[in-house]
Amino acid sequence: MRSASFCPRAGSYPPPNWIVTFSHPNFWRAVNLRDYSAVEKKDLYHNCTVIYTTSSELGFDYLRNNLVTNIDEKRKQDYYYAIIDEVDSILIDEAQNPLIISRPARGKGKIHPLEYQLATKIASFLEEKKDYIVDQKERIYKEKLILIDLLTGRLALNRVYGSGIQQAIESKENLLVSPPSKNIATITYQNFFRLFTKLSGMTGTAESEAKEFREVYGMEVIVIPPYRKLIRKDHEALFFLDRNNKYRAVVRKIKKNFQTRKRPILVGSPNLEVSEHISQLLTQEEIFHQVLNATNHELEAQIISQAGEIDSVVVSTNMVGRGVDIPLSRESKEAGGLIVIIVEPNSILRPDQQFRGRAGRQVLQRALSGKVINLLVSEAQETLRNIQADHRQRTLNRDLLINRQRKITYHYREKILTGSKLEKLASFPAPNNFNNQSKHLRSLLLRHVDDFWSEYLECLNKIDELTKIRMSEIICEESKSVRTRFAPSPTGDLHLGGARTALFNYLVAKQKRGQFILRIEDTDQQRNHEEFVHRQYEDLRLDIYQKYLQQLLTEKKAYYCFCSAVELAQEKEKYLRENQKSNYQYSRKCLKLTPQEVNLFLREKKSYLIRFHTNQTKNYQLIDLVRGQVVFPGNDIEDFVLCRSNGVPLLNFAVVVDDHTMKINQILRGEEHLSNTAKQLVLYEALG
Repeated sequence: MRSASFCPRAGSYPPPNWIVTFSHPNFWRAVNLRDYSAVEKKDLYHNCTVIYTTSSELGFDYLRNNLVTNIDEKRKQDYYYAIIDEVDSILIDEAQNPLIISRPARGKGKIHPLEYQLATKIASFLEEKKDYIVDQKERIYKEKLILIDLLTGRLALNRVYGSGIQQAIESKENLLVSPPSKNIATITYQNFFRLFTKLSGMTGTAESEAKEFREVYGMEVIVIPPYRKLIRKDHEALFFLDRNNKYRAVVRKIKKNFQTRKRPILVGSPNLEVSEHISQLLTQEEIFHQVLNATNHELEAQIISQAGEIDSVVVSTNMVGRGVDIPLSRESKEAGGLIVIIVEPNSILRPDQQFRGRAGRQVLQRALSGKVINLLVSEAQETLRNIQADHRQRTLNRDLLINRQRKITYHYREKILTGSKLEKLASFPAPNNFNNQSKHLRSLLLRHVDDFWSEYLECLNKIDELTKIRMSEIICEESKSVRTRFAPSPTGDLHLGGARTALFNYLVAKQKRGQFILRIEDTDQQRNHEEFVHRQYEDLRLDIYQKYLQQLLTEKKAYYCFCSAVELAQEKEKYLRENQKSNYQYSRKCLKLTPQEVNLFLREKKSYLIRFHTNQTKNYQLIDLVRGQVVFPGNDIEDFVLCRSNGVPLLNFAVVVDDHTMKINQILRGEEHLSNTAKQLVLYEALG
């Protein structure tokens, strides 16, 4: 037997032309095909040094090899070395996708007619596009219900829904209903490829995932500089107020190109629905094109490889055709090369990079400008990438437990297959009415082990489903109260920091299914401009703030300060002159005024400030989602101003009242506003 090295690929198309580079008299090489018989598979693994295979077929071979019922069928299948093409697709994007082998479930009774009636009644209340979207997650292909891989846009031929969902949809679509099944073997790509002694791979977009490759797989990422200078031109993205305008702009770009230079165009869409919508718009304009998505995945390599021809227009989901070269014809090169239009950025950056890089092997121009929003989208993509990496790590931790159980189960099966004294392994006496008693006992033991393992997997699936349902309930409960806000001052146009804050608050609200509120805060009367506030000014309700001011004054948590601006400036100058410390705080001398003196000054209409009376003997603390616990010493917080005599509240007070009345409970703020947070925190506590 030879020690085999494997070359898995992400796609299902034939292995690449560089197979010949391994041609050597002492190297036996072959392709691992799905339709090989058990004997052919055994010869393949026994004789070949280098095996070319898809990652899924390699994983299923591992599972099938641990389900054999005869030791003669068992292959010696070692995992020494793997070279993975598009390694980030398999080990990152599809890391959590389970490879599952199932078989028809025995002893399942018929469903009671009342259950059908109940299901029909529930289904009648569901509305298309509101409760579900047709052809988004599955398609009817060759009279079968096939799931769609939402990441790649391809048909996932080996996946099915569990818990009866597959059969329910098949019945609805008048298809042949598949029999109920149960899982008897499963493993994720994460755990499967960790079986290898050495792992390696290649891709154009692994650098951003270097940490995860190192921590999960023990792989270091090395960036190889390009062989030739990059001649692709990447333009900034254009952003539109609504999707219809964006789609029409894409079609106008394509139409204009055909009226001028007729360069080939590749359009990348985020999903199947968008690709078909753009296809409809192109059809209306009588522009010949091809659509590459889950409906015609068999032609994937052919369509993508012809996308470089003159006059060619291909509308594709972003991940389809990955790894296929796009050769440019002589006419296309003379016209200026290939135009690639990415309809919208993906939730993470790598698919965008992969789509550009796929055509970037040739002359490529990405025909889409807006630096500010580009930066914000990149930050959001990076945040989501980190969240997904954390989720994969938690899933791996859970799968490690299952992996240990799997190894124990497969080791026990191995003992049954190779053991001679099976009676010691059985907890029941072997039947003596069979000619080949040992063979029957071995078959019986293997069936029991497989049944127990299948029941264990089914229990895990039920736990997962219940956990997802409970998490959905918790999210729904939380989302009912989640309200975020963006509260700019009308002192000028929107700037980068404001746009960033607005975007992040909106994303938090959207993720939690809460509410995002735009609130104009015009508390700085000296810097406000009429053109920025005339629409908001009539809605300014000063009486709301007066209510809370009176509450603080009555409870002696605030007081009137009649010091003029000149007096305050003189006090500060004297303090700084006499003290080496530069952290000046108001002396609180107006706190000593009697009620009679206060009333006298008010009757005389003397200008005043209302200051908050800070308890400087205690510390104030909060839990920040980024910094953790943050403590503000009370003696660092001066008696700050809440309101002036004209009735206009200052920012810190107005923000707290507005957040309280609008029930805001999720706030994103910059580091420079951390000191303001202390003042707002003491106000929240004082107002209860």
